[in-house]
Amino acid sequence: MMKEEVFANYVIRTLSVEPAPDQLHYIKIKSESEPRVIQQFQFTEWPDHDVPVHQIALLRFIRHSKSANPPDAGPPVVHCSAGVGRSGVYMVIDSMMDRIEDDNSVDVFNFLNHIRTQRIALVQEESQYIFVHDCILEHINFGDTNIPIREFHKRLQSLRAVRSDAKKSRLKEEFEDINRTKHPEKHKWAGKKTCNVGKNRRKDILPVERTRVKLPLVLGIDGADYINASFIDGFSKKREYIATQAPMVKTAECFYRMIFSTNCNIIVMLLDDEQWEKDDYADLPTEDEAVTCGRFEIHLESQDVSDKVTVRKLRLFSSETSDGHTVTHYHYRDWPPDGFPKDKTSLVNFIEQVREHKMAESSDHPITVHCDHGVGPTGVFCLVSSLYDQVEREKYADVFQAAKLIRGQRPKLIETEEQYSFCYDVVDQVVARKLISMTTDSDSDESNSPGTMGSKNSDSEPDITRNHTPGMNGSVVVDTSTLNAGRHSPNVSSLSAGNASPKLGNGSPIAGKARPSADSSPVQIRKNSSAGNESPIAGQDNPMADRDSPITENPIPNRDSESAISATGDPDANSPDVSDCEQPNTTSSRQALLASSESSG
Repeated sequence: MMKEEVFANYVIRTLSVEPAPDQLHYIKIKSESEPRVIQQFQFTEWPDHDVPVHQIALLRFIRHSKSANPPDAGPPVVHCSAGVGRSGVYMVIDSMMDRIEDDNSVDVFNFLNHIRTQRIALVQEESQYIFVHDCILEHINFGDTNIPIREFHKRLQSLRAVRSDAKKSRLKEEFEDINRTKHPEKHKWAGKKTCNVGKNRRKDILPVERTRVKLPLVLGIDGADYINASFIDGFSKKREYIATQAPMVKTAECFYRMIFSTNCNIIVMLLDDEQWEKDDYADLPTEDEAVTCGRFEIHLESQDVSDKVTVRKLRLFSSETSDGHTVTHYHYRDWPPDGFPKDKTSLVNFIEQVREHKMAESSDHPITVHCDHGVGPTGVFCLVSSLYDQVEREKYADVFQAAKLIRGQRPKLIETEEQYSFCYDVVDQVVARKLISMTTDSDSDESNSPGTMGSKNSDSEPDITRNHTPGMNGSVVVDTSTLNAGRHSPNVSSLSAGNASPKLGNGSPIAGKARPSADSSPVQIRKNSSAGNESPIAGQDNPMADRDSPITENPIPNRDSESAISATGDPDANSPDVSDCEQPNTTSSRQALLASSESSG
């Protein structure tokens, strides 16, 4: 293996493959031939006979793997375990994305019929067939919202411009779609138990079962495993953050049990001093006095106070263990209860400080982030910190899809349009810093390079469609199974398909379902159509309704393409009325940042 890149939902491995010297006579290859370079894309969040939780994670995976195969290369190899269900879903979505680009039409049914004549049982389950339609609808409505960092500031201004036809900005439309993400109430059952109701600061913000942090059980205590906290994925790592509410006096022991059980060594608190002094907030230790919370005793080892940030070194002791646990507590004190930090630069500096600490310790444990209720400021921190990784690794930023993903992991994590807009502002600051560093590095390389005549070789961002293309052959292997999902490199034997055989139905495109008439025609994607919002499979019960996953209601048409899907509907009646607001102007701060860099250079 030459290289391995890990993302939250998939892994990319660059492999060098060559026949063993004693096997050359079996293979039609010259002995002096160079090894073949192959890329393996493994999607790690796809259970067998089921579908992924989020469409957008799979769409990103498909776009990434698809673009890595050069035009002159052979076809990519797609496999799961049996090579039918998940592999079929990948191929249908990929082909429909091409068809939409070529002739603005979709024909899932006839295409699936066709490829099933070439390999039986492709797209094996009804839920997978529905998921195909959901992914295609998501692709039609929003397309690829990844923004190159060199275009980010200009695109942000365009997103904020109010469109005359819709009488709203595209940024507002993005948030309205994010705000349609609903979590079925039955998936929040743990927070509704009588013994747990008093542990929640807000009754409308309860963790969903799929991402809920589960504490170790305590014998004889009902609800001992509950805390109002959710695991949140980052860009590069699953469960990179824990989003939770501020510990109350009665839940402080649960909070520190969570810190112990997850081996968390970084806590981020986003509260100003006035909020923290309220009576229902658990105390922090001082230099003179430790704090006792049930079976835990917390001591302050050191404290560093600056203008807007306090960094505390805490030592936690438990009555159940003899060893202590060291935690660094970062307290950002410039976040007012009903607003945003006025100084975005200080917030970016704070996020960088936490990131650098985590990178220096090479820790795989989650960062615990909390504000008052565990939404709003907590969501902004998690989103911007995650996008910081994307800017560094790919020189792209996708605020919309990242916000939609984390909103599916904790209800109302990005709660208002103003918070969503503020995320764009902070990411814009992050992007400006990255562009300055790229320019500085480029100028430094030129000055140190002999024989240069002052020509500028600006460092361009790596295109996501090229930055993983192999140097030689460009062959791609797409693995949609969850085998070896523990991020360890697979053995050679594990790269082959499994021995599981598919469960075949009655031969129809979807087993057990009536087949439509043979003259089914493709669905044309029309512009400005106001047809009703129908299910991809009309008239059938949705077998995915009981899944522990967020539901997006009434998606809106794509604003960036010339055509839009005809299935649109009225916004959800229960969605909050998000009014247009005056957006903060970041141009002056951005120009000042760039100007200071130029003057210093």
